[in-house]
Amino acid sequence: MDQIDPLRIRIAVPLDVAALQAFVRNLSMRSRAARFFVPVAELPPMLVQAIENRDRRHHLLIAREDQGAESRVVALAQYAVTDEAARSCDIALVVADDRQRRGLGYRLILRLIEDARSAGLRYAEGEVLRHNRAMLALARRAGFEVRRHPGDATLVKIALELQGDAATEAATPTLLAVA
Repeated sequence: MDQIDPLRIRIAVPLDVAALQAFVRNLSMRSRAARFFVPVAELPPMLVQAIENRDRRHHLLIAREDQGAESRVVALAQYAVTDEAARSCDIALVVADDRQRRGLGYRLILRLIEDARSAGLRYAEGEVLRHNRAMLALARRAGFEVRRHPGDATLVKIALELQGDAATEAATPTLLAVA
């Protein structure tokens, strides 16, 4: 378990669902729309099911802030395997409004990359709203390449090659071009 004073980052478990629902409800409309592309009121049912069923295709991390007897979720980060044969995943994250721009998102995206590599995944991709400058800057800082989205002018694609072939797997990751 990673420790960020006073935060704990760990894998989400079924007992976290209520706290995650409260987390999403407390996000600003802007933050909900930036993460889910629509202003959802709660965590989408598919993510709730993934947590409750411990779906191996979904890897969900939460950051909890502990302050005395109080504890709250302040971030959710995930990757979801999108193609097992190609060993690729989709990544996404959202940080509580009052915890943004403090390095937590960067720490979480690095952890997602590390966990995806450890799981044997080769590519990480994501879709980001074109005007979400904070997420685009975070993705670039973490090594992702940013390209236009081929099917939606309001979105951009981010992509990172996590591992190459056997000869290059130990090398520093290279960027994956997205057409």
